Amino acid sequence: METLKKNCTILHVEAFDSEKNRSGVSIRSKADNTIHVHWKGAAEIILAMCSSFYDASGSTNDMDDDERTRFEQIIEGMAASSLRCLALAHTQIPDDQEELV
Repeated sequence: METLKKNCTILHVEAFDSEKNRSGVSIRSKADNTIHVHWKGAAEIILAMCSSFYDASGSTNDMDDDERTRFEQIIEGMAASSLRCLALAHTQIPDDQEELV
C-alpha cells in the first residue's frame, strides 16, 4: 500500500453515496502521468457503467448484450441467495478528457 501511495497522486475521492450506491477515486500515476478512475459499489450500478470486462485470465473484452445479460443473471442469482454483491470498475482517462476528472 505504501508503494502505491508513493507512486500515485489522489486527484479526487467520491465518498460512498447511498443514492448512487457507489464510491470512487481518481488517481494520477507518477510513473507515466496517466489518470485512472476506480469505482466500487452495488454490482448492478457498476455493471451499467461498464463497456468492457476482464476475463479470468486478465484480458479485457468488449461487453456485448449476451455478456451483460450473463453478468446480470449472476448478480440476480447472488441476490436471490441473500448475498450482497459488490463490483469494482476501472478506466483510464484519455489525456484529452482530463478535465472530466
